[in-house]
Amino acid sequence: MNHSLSKKFLHLSYAILTFLLASVMLLWSWNTLSLLLDGPVAQYKHAVAALAFAYIIARVVRGVLYHGRRACSKRPILGPDS
Repeated sequence: MNHSLSKKFLHLSYAILTFLLASVMLLWSWNTLSLLLDGPVAQYKHAVAALAFAYIIARVVRGVLYHGRRACSKRPILGPDS
């Protein structure tokens, strides 16, 4: 296995693990607050949908600010000089 393939696999596994942990933490915190405040209880699919929605919104905002450029290599178009 070459180095770049193992690095991509490592990044993919970190992303999957982060997504799973974030969805479980979101579900746990929502259900804890709903029990304290007598609100509706969420299911796991709701936590996954909320994270997917947040990811899409973040990608749209990044696309608007950077117009598809890498964030680390270029400064944003909307800034103090614009």
